[in-house]
Amino acid sequence: GAPEGSGAATHAPMTGFGLAAAPPSTTIFVAGLPPGIDNNRLREVFAAYGEVTWCSVLREGRDGRIPGLVEFSNLEHATWVVANVNGGIPQGLTEPVDVKFKDERPGFGKDGGGKGGHRFSPYGPPDSTGFDAYFQQAYSAATGGGPG
Repeated sequence: GAPEGSGAATHAPMTGFGLAAAPPSTTIFVAGLPPGIDNNRLREVFAAYGEVTWCSVLREGRDGRIPGLVEFSNLEHATWVVANVNGGIPQGLTEPVDVKFKDERPGFGKDGGGKGGHRFSPYGPPDSTGFDAYFQQAYSAATGGGPG
């Protein structure tokens, strides 16, 4: 027979929704919106789930999917949408969307492009030999000390 207590695996309380990466927020991030959608249409779609206080269609991502931000007046509404609409097709749309709390956006967190944009330096990254040589040259010229 089944071991005792095997039925004890009830669902954990719905505090985390399995989204440990971001605390619940009234603002959600939606990816996979249809081409040509505008803020008014975005508002209409998500107004079906709660009172939308603000929304914005963002620029098309590298994967060709259009993201948007939707802010609800009520944390419960936003949380419900993240839990129930993510991976599904919202009312009024024909394609499934990804929905998550805004803070979860990949690429905008701790690692996202905050390192000072040295990528755009004409001398390459600071740790490249080309940059070091250039820097030493400039330093020597500036201080008047020649090589050696």
